Amino acid sequence: MKRSISSLLASFALLGFALSAPATTYSGTGTWKSSDGKAGEYTVGAHIEALDEEVSIKQTLDFGNKVLNINVLIHKIDETFFNVINGDTYEVIGEGYCFPLGTSDESKICHSESFTGDDFIEGTIKITPTAIYRIGSKTNALTGDKVIWKDLLEPSTQE
Repeated sequence: MKRSISSLLASFALLGFALSAPATTYSGTGTWKSSDGKAGEYTVGAHIEALDEEVSIKQTLDFGNKVLNINVLIHKIDETFFNVINGDTYEVIGEGYCFPLGTSDESKICHSESFTGDDFIEGTIKITPTAIYRIGSKTNALTGDKVIWKDLLEPSTQE
């Protein structure tokens, strides 16, 4: 279960890059499934705050039997590209990009890829003014085991 939880780390990183609003708290629910047939649900709470050229993302994932706190920084390279940084070790663990969808509501879609330990993680997020939709996967390079997930987050408070 720990590997499937850590997989969400990089996916959540996409979210921070695309947000330039004041600090915001998001909450939501999601489901995950592994290639060995296991599946489950989780809840997510996240606090996102823009800090100059970086965005801080602090999130709590609750799997019912386990709670995980994750700290990530997104370092903006330019208007399109970003690095994913572990907020505890300050190690670059991945990279990604965002594109506007060309809609009047300024929605964006972002994608990132990163490595944590033996895991390759990829995630795609659609960010709209009212919700954030995420899908992603984690593949273990040694075993080939895979976990996929999807979730929906909505703003819960503005600061």
